[in-house]
Amino acid sequence: MSSLLLSTHFPLILSAFLGSGLAYRAGLVTKHFPLLLVFSGSYLFAMTITDILPSLFIRSQADSSAVGLYVLVGFFLQLFLEFFSGGIAHGHLKSQFHQKAPNSNAWTMSVPFLALCLHALLDGVVLATPSVRDQNSGLLFGITLHKVPVAFVLTVLLMRCKQSRWTTLAYVCCFALSSPLGCWLGDSLASLQHIWVAIASGSLLHVATTILFESNPDHRVNGCRLLVSLLGATLGVFAVHWV
Repeated sequence: MSSLLLSTHFPLILSAFLGSGLAYRAGLVTKHFPLLLVFSGSYLFAMTITDILPSLFIRSQADSSAVGLYVLVGFFLQLFLEFFSGGIAHGHLKSQFHQKAPNSNAWTMSVPFLALCLHALLDGVVLATPSVRDQNSGLLFGITLHKVPVAFVLTVLLMRCKQSRWTTLAYVCCFALSSPLGCWLGDSLASLQHIWVAIASGSLLHVATTILFESNPDHRVNGCRLLVSLLGATLGVFAVHWV
């Protein structure tokens, strides 16, 4: 594994522990939590549309229709995963799962947690793409930023299930290592990388668009969130073309 690929692991792991730590200081971040989600969602959406997908189709000219199919598979795979995760991947805290009794045990989290880790693993696969890791670190920034609120939500759920800090730490460690594992898989299975990246791109598209749609309840556009989403998209495009 190249040293360049290894350099992505530290920020990915650090962001998960940062988000988890913030959950114990929820009062400090609750007010700005939705804006962080909107920013990260629009940033990832812009980078996926303007960089990842174009590069993927250019490299796979002879098989572009198949690539489109894999993107579609990734989109609906994420929809399937959210059926089990309750929307944790896009910072959703209001599913029926969250209303369960406070004495729920850690096994209650097992299925949504595995779905969340698979999503994080797919993020890591995208980061192993040569065009991403060789040209700029913009996507790494976006995924790292996105992992903060996801880890925050994961920790809040474990706290609501009355889990100890050691149990919570074990969950967060596994989540933190999921994206680095995805990097390793993407780098190791280079011959199938276009398939992995296409599926992961579809997953990113689903998460990003869901965040943006959910940021405006009842489809009422909030001026502040609109500005934050435009800022996120602008910086995403800037990271692709000028960084």
